[in-house]
Amino acid sequence: MSNVIALKDIENIVDSSTLTNIKDKVYRDMSSGIKGTRIVMRNLETGEVKELHNKVVISGSIATATNLFNFNMLPVPTYNTDLALDNTVPSGTIPDNKPIICLFGVGDDGCGTIDSDVYTPGYVDRIPPTKLYPFRYIPAGEEDTTERDIYFGKKTDVMGNISYYFKAFNNEPQIYLRYTDGTEINPATMYNVITTQEADCYVQLDLSITRLDFRDYFKVIGWNKARISSLSLLYAWYITGEDTYKYYQDIIPFTKLNFSFEKLVDSTKALAFEYSLFF
Repeated sequence: MSNVIALKDIENIVDSSTLTNIKDKVYRDMSSGIKGTRIVMRNLETGEVKELHNKVVISGSIATATNLFNFNMLPVPTYNTDLALDNTVPSGTIPDNKPIICLFGVGDDGCGTIDSDVYTPGYVDRIPPTKLYPFRYIPAGEEDTTERDIYFGKKTDVMGNISYYFKAFNNEPQIYLRYTDGTEINPATMYNVITTQEADCYVQLDLSITRLDFRDYFKVIGWNKARISSLSLLYAWYITGEDTYKYYQDIIPFTKLNFSFEKLVDSTKALAFEYSLFF
């Protein structure tokens, strides 16, 4: 059964100005050119739906300015160094490819002990490395490479155990141009159209947390900690390792989403996120 939980960023950070069309329902964050976001989170087991909006954090604004004006990336802390990920190149290395929003990470720093105790994301904020959970935790000698195109941020500990902290999107991001009434805009002929309608340009991503994600890690840290309450889209570039797999570099958060905690004790629970960024 296909179910969706839509998450809406915290009510007290939603812009209070009067807006038209879809922007009435999204949090406006002009700091990095993002007009708003809409995240629909679906529980694939129960069908529960929540709708939220995130915060574009300062590292996301830095990434945008860097791309628009071709600056060198500023020396901000990265998850590569803070997590001591495998195959990390020195900070300041010139990227082999264009850095983009390409991964996401999940943690448990967005909510207190009760559902209503959701924290407002700060502009200078990220999921702390100590609160960032690995999607996969694999005992030494048991690694299966069949999912190496899905899970990234590899870290091998002194015992040979392997963690993968980040995950790829379910599909390639898609860009959409639409008028208020839902009519698609043809960019080749848009200046020939006479209309007073508002228009939206947005990019949609699909993310998923499967029934296997995080579970092996919770077996280690304890099922009493089996919950999540924060999610970040991540900006990075990659190198190709000697094993031919991608190793992402200079991984920084672009957005920060806090939500009421989702318990993952139930081994059948899976979540899907429909993530839209409005420009």
